[in-house]
Amino acid sequence: MSLESLADIIFVWVSRYIAGFCLVSIAVWGASIYLWAKDWHTRVRDAGIFLLSIGVLTVVLALIPAQRDAFFWPPIIWFCFSMLIVMELLWIAFLMEFVIRSLSSLMKPKTPPPSRPASYTRFPEG
Repeated sequence: MSLESLADIIFVWVSRYIAGFCLVSIAVWGASIYLWAKDWHTRVRDAGIFLLSIGVLTVVLALIPAQRDAFFWPPIIWFCFSMLIVMELLWIAFLMEFVIRSLSSLMKPKTPPPSRPASYTRFPEG
């Protein structure tokens, strides 16, 4: 197995399957946050940034010509490939953290907040 064939195998997995999973999960997560969360603006903006960056990198990798220029395409391919891996790992880590926080908030018993003490005044009356 040569280094080029290993790169092609990894390229197929990252550019097709993992990128497809990330794009679908971003779209589902963004839509669900938009529909059910109260403060959805920043979360949907973050999902849009992830969707745009992963989508552009995936499209660039999908549009690679069959005959590649020896000087032009290899740096672009490896840059997009490495950035796509980084963005996918960031998205998966973000998604896992969100799922863990959501599950832990569901498992935590709901306790009423502690009662507030009387307000403090600097100059007592009297």
